[in-house]
Amino acid sequence: MLILNKKKPRLVNLNHNYKSTNKIKKNKYNAIKTTVNGVVYDSKKEAKVAILAEHKLKNKEIKAVERQVIFKFPLNCKRPPKMIIDFRITKLDDSYELWEVKGGKATMTPVYKLKKKLLKHFFNLEPIEI
Repeated sequence: MLILNKKKPRLVNLNHNYKSTNKIKKNKYNAIKTTVNGVVYDSKKEAKVAILAEHKLKNKEIKAVERQVIFKFPLNCKRPPKMIIDFRITKLDDSYELWEVKGGKATMTPVYKLKKKLLKHFFNLEPIEI
């Protein structure tokens, strides 16, 4: 049903459904969400890295795998920044590595580079970019 809005002379569609289920939102880096073993990953590459990590876990080369680990930076501001690392791999000697899956130079944004420096400064950690 179309009506004329009296305040601004334009047509308004009252039957428009704003929750579009048939349109898939396109990722700005053209990454395709991929499901492996019931877990949804942000890209095919991240899913492949998850399969590699699970393979290492089954072969007992590593102790544990954690996904989407959040590091909150202790800064005095209204909304302190945080960094979400794709995988934290616990080694057999209880040390751990951070794996960050990157698709190329386009995903190395200035924000990512800044958060990487903050991670190094506050936690003395550096992610391995895969």
